[in-house]
Amino acid sequence: MCKPTIYRDKRMRALRPWADPDLALFHAINCGEFCVNGFRNRDLRVILYGPAEKSQQRTQAGKITRLLGILRAHGLIAKVPKTHRYQLTDKGRTSISALLAARHANAMKLLQAA
Repeated sequence: MCKPTIYRDKRMRALRPWADPDLALFHAINCGEFCVNGFRNRDLRVILYGPAEKSQQRTQAGKITRLLGILRAHGLIAKVPKTHRYQLTDKGRTSISALLAARHANAMKLLQAA
């Protein structure tokens, strides 16, 4: 995940789990409301950017498309056939949950748990 990968003959950048843009994306796709039906570009755009003007929607949708491509390249999400929806894979669910849990953990909590 933290190394670049090749997907469909294109190099895709590594994920930066501690950077704010990627962390916000992880929070967005890890929402429980997407467990059953999956999520669309439109759903993520509203969560990450909020309501936008018509002129900004196309630019934001393009950014989300590129981020979805990176997540697909790393095997964290998979496209639902014959739809515009994506779902987290098992690898994606465990990896993202672990990253988000590690982000909220601090040394004192870890020492008390041990």
